[in-house]
Amino acid sequence: MKLKKLLALLMLSTLVACSPNYNEDVITKADMIVNIEALISKINQYNIKEVSYYSEEIIVLNGVVINPITKTFGKSPDGGFMMTYSQKAAENKIENWSQVLSVTQPNVKLSQENLNEILVDMTEIGVTDVFNDTQYNTVRIQWGNSVMLGINGLVFGENMNVEAFQEHAQFDIFKKVSDGVYFFQLL
Repeated sequence: MKLKKLLALLMLSTLVACSPNYNEDVITKADMIVNIEALISKINQYNIKEVSYYSEEIIVLNGVVINPITKTFGKSPDGGFMMTYSQKAAENKIENWSQVLSVTQPNVKLSQENLNEILVDMTEIGVTDVFNDTQYNTVRIQWGNSVMLGINGLVFGENMNVEAFQEHAQFDIFKKVSDGVYFFQLL
């Protein structure tokens, strides 16, 4: 019985250690919102609709999964586990950066250095995913996935139809932080 309790305690501490520390109180602070607005400005400048930083080996940019370590890329899968993304990222060797940009949907015009700056900005504030949804005129910022907390983040949208967007996104928690800024959580 003591062994089971010890194992349960070890597993719980592992789950807590792996969970992001970006809860509602942290990500809705004014200084965080200012940092995110600067990130959104860069995203819009380069026509980025999706950028995700899963690890040093898995980056997604507008439908293309890139492995900068092995200098390979492929079409991003429609969901799945990390292994699926790793396999897709290994499909093509990167000969030059324009080769990667030519398959992004929609096409983006940014240098590798510009992408690296955006990724640095994301990691500095803990953001893992940015989705620019032109249909609903919103930008969704996520702080990873947590076994215990699900997905949480912020939605920015000045002129959005809040009810229509919530019906589309179906978040478990969706509440206004300030004008045009909403906290969400998907459990």
